[in-house]
Amino acid sequence: MIWVGDFQLLSVFPVIAFLIGFIVLLSIGHFTLYHIRLVLFNMTTLEYEELYKSTERVVSNRWRVVHAKYDRGYVGNFQQVFGEEWYNWFIPTLVDGDGTFYNVVAEG
Repeated sequence: MIWVGDFQLLSVFPVIAFLIGFIVLLSIGHFTLYHIRLVLFNMTTLEYEELYKSTERVVSNRWRVVHAKYDRGYVGNFQQVFGEEWYNWFIPTLVDGDGTFYNVVAEG
């Protein structure tokens, strides 16, 4: 054992490891929750920044009108990104759209 005076140095390493792990958990957890929110609301990062960081009312109103035709609800948005079968969520597969054009919600 390594002793520095009356202090055992090896007892500090688990505390340091815990603190580093906790900081990483908070960072990655925030990142994950942010992107889950983007998926559920069917937004890109740029759309999110435009909607929530803009101080102009015209921008947020325009975004809500244009975005309405692509919003399928939470479950539909999630399935549009990950696919309908849960067992394919971790396997890269084709989903609706070709990356440029996507199906829109029927107006009515």
